[in-house]
Amino acid sequence: MWNLSEKEIPKSNIFEVLRQLRKKIATEEGLPPYIIFHDSTLLEMADLLPTNRLEMMVISGMSNIKYSKYGHRFEKILQDHSKVIGEEIKNKLDAFIQDEKIKEYIQELKN
Repeated sequence: MWNLSEKEIPKSNIFEVLRQLRKKIATEEGLPPYIIFHDSTLLEMADLLPTNRLEMMVISGMSNIKYSKYGHRFEKILQDHSKVIGEEIKNKLDAFIQDEKIKEYIQELKN
């Protein structure tokens, strides 16, 4: 199974991580990588970051058969990536809110 810790999936690298997983699956099955998913499908996954079956099924190139065979492995990578992104956004937001000028502005809004 393809296991990556959250720290191993940098924000700008998710497409490459998806490509690596596709190559691994293709090698396991003795198929060309594009049979698993086309680059355009991986790019859409990297852009939309689907994290469940319903969201995955919206991706162009995803079918019930492909989801059943491969989708859960890609979904796990995307879920882990989404957690990392969520933490990055939360940390940036927390830092932003701690800025004194922002604190003053928020206080003004409350009054």
